[in-house]
Amino acid sequence: HSKQQQQQQQRKRRSEKTLDERLLKIKPFASICKREPHSSTQFQCIDLLYATVWMLRLHHGIDNAKDYSDAVSTLYMASSAFQGTNLEQQQSLEQTLIQCAERSTKQMELGQCNAEYQILMEDVATLCQNPRLMARALLEAKELIRHAKKQKQQPEQNATKLRMMQKKLDFFLALVMDKQGHIDHAQLSQQIREWANDWKLESDDIRLG
Repeated sequence: HSKQQQQQQQRKRRSEKTLDERLLKIKPFASICKREPHSSTQFQCIDLLYATVWMLRLHHGIDNAKDYSDAVSTLYMASSAFQGTNLEQQQSLEQTLIQCAERSTKQMELGQCNAEYQILMEDVATLCQNPRLMARALLEAKELIRHAKKQKQQPEQNATKLRMMQKKLDFFLALVMDKQGHIDHAQLSQQIREWANDWKLESDDIRLG
């Protein structure tokens, strides 16, 4: 039993080391964007994190994804930030969270999401507790795109979309890890949890009414 625990700890240490190496390769934010990011930029980051945990749950992690292209399609479909649509509706945290929750709830009915929005919100709130966790999730999304790009016979349109998604992830990885602290992690995490509880109550009230 203790030998098994030792092996698990060794795997965890290796994983952490690999993560440290990957985090060090993230470009400085100032080299990607010369201007101070708009306040709504962090809400697009929440949108991307929500799409990432949705994809990871639906496909049971990247290592277990049966089809990388299918997993990428989920990631793209789940995110306004990737699609570049409805971004005007992401000018506040509440607007962003409503958009995320409504999208995943609708896709659950279509079999394209396997987790209630409360679960996905809790995942995102946990990730938002510190930049390292946020970056780890975004690196998972980037890893998926790297695998998808390796698949043969990629249509040019798809290859262009993958490059765009990768570029967007690079931007948000730099933002998350920037020493300037563009994101108030503790506050953001708490606000997401509070919103999920409040909105759940509102939804239940509507149903009961």
